[in-house]
Amino acid sequence: MSDYLVAWDFSKDDPPPGSFYRVLAQEYGGQLRFLQKSVVIAKDQAIASQLAYLAQRYGAVRVAVYEVVNDGWDSKSRQEAAEIVEAMFSRRLARQGKRGS
Repeated sequence: MSDYLVAWDFSKDDPPPGSFYRVLAQEYGGQLRFLQKSVVIAKDQAIASQLAYLAQRYGAVRVAVYEVVNDGWDSKSRQEAAEIVEAMFSRRLARQGKRGS
C-alpha cells in the first residue's frame, strides 16, 4: 500500500478557518503526517482523496495529490547527485572568486 502526498493552497485573502485544521486532527489524526502546514502524507489513496476534497470544501484554490514512490536512494543515484551538487557549488564559488573547502 502506497502513501500519498496531499498539498493545498489557500488564498492569502481567504485563509482556511481554524476548524479546517481541527477537522484534520480530529478525523484523520493517526492517518496523516504533516510535512508543512499545507502538505501532508496520507496513509492511503482513500484518505488522500478525502483530504483533497475537504481542502476544496474549505476553499483551497489549488489541491494536488501525488502517490509517494519509495524505492530508496541507491548508491549510484546518491553518487551522481553528490557529483552534480559539488560541481554546482564549485561553479558558484568560482564566479564569486572563492575556493571550495
